[in-house]
Amino acid sequence: LSQLGRQQFLQRARHNALLTIPSLMPLEGHDQKNHLVEPYNGLGAAAIVHLSSRITMNLLPANRPHMRLQVPNEIKMQAPDGKVPEETQTA
Repeated sequence: LSQLGRQQFLQRARHNALLTIPSLMPLEGHDQKNHLVEPYNGLGAAAIVHLSSRITMNLLPANRPHMRLQVPNEIKMQAPDGKVPEETQTA
């Protein structure tokens, strides 16, 4: 992607961020000392938050664990009674 093509996407992203959540993509040359321009209504920001939460719920459903702890067999053999604690089996 050429520098000119990249600048087009960055300019579009900065313009869209001005209408929704300006802190996601601040204007070029913005530093932490200046305040960002805030949109007059929060409709765009509410839409962004809603879409991001929908995507998160589709990728990581609430009713299923997104991570599972598996204990290696060597560690199971070292347990005094040969059993793994319940909290690791239910995940």
